[in-house]
Amino acid sequence: MPRHRYVVSSIFTLLASTMATPAAGQAFDAKVNGNPTSFNNQFGREIDIDGSFMITGATGPNEFTGSFSGAAFIHQRLGPGDWVQEAHLTQPTPAPWDFFGWSVDLDGEVAIVGAPKRDGCGVGENCNTGAAYVFRRDQTGSWSLEQTLTASDPASGDEFGFDVAVEGELIIVSAPFDDDNGSTSGSAYVFRRDGGGVWAERAKIITSDGAVNDFFGQSIAISNGELAVGASGESGAFGATGAVYTFQDQGSDSWIETDKLVADDAFQDDQLGFDVDFDGDLIVAGAPLSDSSCQGLLCNGGAAYVFARDEQGDWSQEMRIFPDDVANSDFFGFAVGISGETVIASSVREDDEGNGAGAVYIFKRTAPGVWSELIKLTADDGQAGDELGYSAAIDGVIAVVGALRDDVACPGNPNCDSGSAYVWSLRQLGDAAPGDLDFNGAVNGADLANLISVWGTNGMGTGADINGDGVVNGADLATLLGNWTG
Repeated sequence: MPRHRYVVSSIFTLLASTMATPAAGQAFDAKVNGNPTSFNNQFGREIDIDGSFMITGATGPNEFTGSFSGAAFIHQRLGPGDWVQEAHLTQPTPAPWDFFGWSVDLDGEVAIVGAPKRDGCGVGENCNTGAAYVFRRDQTGSWSLEQTLTASDPASGDEFGFDVAVEGELIIVSAPFDDDNGSTSGSAYVFRRDGGGVWAERAKIITSDGAVNDFFGQSIAISNGELAVGASGESGAFGATGAVYTFQDQGSDSWIETDKLVADDAFQDDQLGFDVDFDGDLIVAGAPLSDSSCQGLLCNGGAAYVFARDEQGDWSQEMRIFPDDVANSDFFGFAVGISGETVIASSVREDDEGNGAGAVYIFKRTAPGVWSELIKLTADDGQAGDELGYSAAIDGVIAVVGALRDDVACPGNPNCDSGSAYVWSLRQLGDAAPGDLDFNGAVNGADLANLISVWGTNGMGTGADINGDGVVNGADLATLLGNWTG
């Protein structure tokens, strides 16, 4: 999942927008905001979705102690276009400039929120050691703090919590400013939950070739217990070309580095690994400062790279992807996500709706090694400077996208930046026959099994609610069977 990055933060100009009411588009599901929302909330700085739940980071809230103490919000989808806020998460002792909500992740009933500027070095000291907070949902739908995580070797400026990821009983927290391999070389920490319900640090991961300014841990992702970690500053033959490292646990949290993924056209300052996501045998990594998609040196159109693992377990670049209409300084690949064989990637400074309004694109894998652009999504009420695509995630057929500089809380204010999240349902895009739930071009037994597995629910994330009435039932089954191809 995507995170706000220091590495290129200076490239953005803070523009403003005026809010308009979005009209329901072909794929549009909802526009979601946190409550409370206010000036400079920056709701949408980070986002994730799992099933019918969405978590959104908002680093700006200051209702407790001052600027940028931060918050995170959890919303649940009850049906098409119907999202309700279930939780407003904060630290137990909020403090100014902690940036709680800088990173978020969600898996089932567990949510984790990073606060990389949390000061763990004493009262009044701005040391930015960082922390991460684990929340759990109970049977009544209430979310409560389960545990606060910190590094076993905290140091000033490490920014532990810069990125976070959770899968089952496994949590990874990054500290890209850690200095074990040189200044800001970066590291990642592994935590597991024991039988007593306590999360304990099990390992600290660094790279075999770590060096100064690698920013290892700029982005992290987990899939089936394996790790993918972005190092956007890794140099290779040039400066900051970027790389993604993969790790596997050999047992008892003995983690080994299994591969280092680089672009076949790597060039200076591309920053591959700026964001990364991982699903099974596919990894997608953003390189938002790549010049391979646009005209001229330092044109910064951006690109995303898909890496695939073969039957022997070896990773290789499968395809470099970018949209047909990419333009200079779009920063495509700023945020990326993958679910199955569907990729979401953002152009955070794309300007169809105004300079820096932003856009996101959906790509589908139509055959091994072949990825095609499916659709471009923009906000119906998008305005200059909204930065739609600052964060993005996808689960099944639901895509969620943050626009942290949207001005919904104070229209007309040129610097409001209250932020919003936008949701699209890919099932409504018309790219596949009704009933083709896995988008593979056929309606068959796999789709039928998918539908039956969520029978009687709203089918969130699966597309099984084909007619969009909020429940998977006989009407959806009839549509699927009516389009059966075998």
